[in-house]
Amino acid sequence: CLGFWRTGYAVSYGYGGAMLASGLLQLSLLRNTVVSSNTAVAHAALYIFYGLRLCLFLLNRELSSPVSVHQMKRRDASLKTRLKRFPVVIGSSVLFFF
Repeated sequence: CLGFWRTGYAVSYGYGGAMLASGLLQLSLLRNTVVSSNTAVAHAALYIFYGLRLCLFLLNRELSSPVSVHQMKRRDASLKTRLKRFPVVIGSSVLFFF
């Protein structure tokens, strides 16, 4: 959803969010199985940790660095312009999830 605000967010925060969501999905599926190995749980936990760490790093960089460093320049956009980003947001989401 952040990709509608700024296009670059669809890729950067989208990837971190996809990793986080993938780890959470793996953990929820492992909870419903009779036998879950420690390796599978550790793998899911690493996905969660990596996705969370990436999103927090990007947020910290966004808030503490000048615009010239993180290159997410502000642009005014109308609702119509933002809705044109829909294919990028959906495409990135599907690509990162699978």
